[in-house]
Amino acid sequence: MDGGETSTRGRGERDNGYTPRGRGDRGSRGDYRGNRGGDGERGRGGFRGRGGSYGGGYNKPPPNNYPLKTDLFTDENPVALKIRGLPYQTRFEEIAEFFRDHKNIERSIVMGIGQDGRKNGFASILFEDEKSAKDAMDEMQGGHVGTRYVELSVITYGDYMKFNGPSGGSGNGTFVRLSKFVSNDNKERCVVMRGLPYKVTAEEIIKFFDGYGKVTEDDIFIEEQNGKRSGSALVIFENEDVAQDAKQGMQKKNIGEDKRWVELYDCNDQFM
Repeated sequence: MDGGETSTRGRGERDNGYTPRGRGDRGSRGDYRGNRGGDGERGRGGFRGRGGSYGGGYNKPPPNNYPLKTDLFTDENPVALKIRGLPYQTRFEEIAEFFRDHKNIERSIVMGIGQDGRKNGFASILFEDEKSAKDAMDEMQGGHVGTRYVELSVITYGDYMKFNGPSGGSGNGTFVRLSKFVSNDNKERCVVMRGLPYKVTAEEIIKFFDGYGKVTEDDIFIEEQNGKRSGSALVIFENEDVAQDAKQGMQKKNIGEDKRWVELYDCNDQFM
């Protein structure tokens, strides 16, 4: 920019092709399911409305699903959030809408993808600076995206850049893929659980399905990706009828101390 030229966009746009979002960069606001307190604090409900546009293309996902590379941060800067507990059908614009009041960087959302190539309930997003990331975490912690509440944690730019990639040694390298345990002989008896607490045990799953035939630890497979739980598990029931009864009877019921409700899928839902 020439010395005599005056920018009218300030920090709202940078030369390397992306734009940090600010409070003035919004469309009309959607309603909240949660209530807004008298001090202006956001309620815990999700969004009914979509608001206006998302400032540059979030109505359609970016052509790729990779972290946004920039030279503005070092690997140690804690300027990103990791999002856990998203519905598997979450779209890019829903996450942008969720953080629309915070200074996130456009086109920086990365959806978590599991070993099966499907969304795994994780995502990550960059913010303009450390304070913006922390403020977003503090205010939006436990808020809803769609019908599920999400858990937020601040991560460094370096960890953001490795999102969906190697864990940098933080995992133990173990992969437990649920599809490995499904065959033509048992697929009618299989039910996949999604949205599980990461510390869920086989005993908790057995208790969850109490009354639906005999389920043992040998019938339960908890998914891991590079040594980290994905929040999914596979249960193989005695027969198809029991599997269907369990799916219908326990759909969106709570499990564990966290009281997280789980979604259940069978082979008719193309869960693999």
